[in-house]
Amino acid sequence: MFSLIEELNIVFILKCVISLVIGFVLGIEREYRAKPAGIKTYAMICLGATIFTHMSISMAFPADPSRIAAQIVSGLGFIGAGAIFQSKRMITGLTTAATLWVVGSLGVLVGMEYYVESFICLGFIYVYFLITRLIQNNKHRRFKFNTTIKLFNESDIDWFDMQVKHFKLSIISKSIQKSDCISIQMTYLTTDNRNEEFIKTLILNEYVKEVTQ
Repeated sequence: MFSLIEELNIVFILKCVISLVIGFVLGIEREYRAKPAGIKTYAMICLGATIFTHMSISMAFPADPSRIAAQIVSGLGFIGAGAIFQSKRMITGLTTAATLWVVGSLGVLVGMEYYVESFICLGFIYVYFLITRLIQNNKHRRFKFNTTIKLFNESDIDWFDMQVKHFKLSIISKSIQKSDCISIQMTYLTTDNRNEEFIKTLILNEYVKEVTQ
């Protein structure tokens, strides 16, 4: 009798430790990124999901263990909704809410004694965060572009200079030649996305005769 109780306690303690480790590891990554939820939040959510799952499995037979697990999902949705902030022009916290939801599901896995699977999922999450961070860093990386813009009239140069300021291009060199049209040769630094928007604005404008890059 006492040996059985001791064995169950060891299993329960193991579940709690593993869930805290998983929550701690994910919380470090999010706290390092200065996100609203950090180490304590992720660890407590993962631990709570594990405890409730362990309770549902330990119930006597006619009880339905899936009922508590279903309530865990509802509770995670409520917590995730609190992590989302909406302002006039943007919504933030969606990634935090999604990660809280996922860490709760990892807690359920631990509570069901799927220890290896929970750590595999944790590894997948970290790899995903790493890949997306590399993509985002590359997205904001600045490159050098050489562009020739031909304008119809000299009076259009002021409009062109306004576009350069609007898109915050870092000019390296710039030369203007006047003949039958105004030819501007320019070398500048900017991101891929901003350069694409800049070129698109020039092409669609009636002041611009030709754009070459």
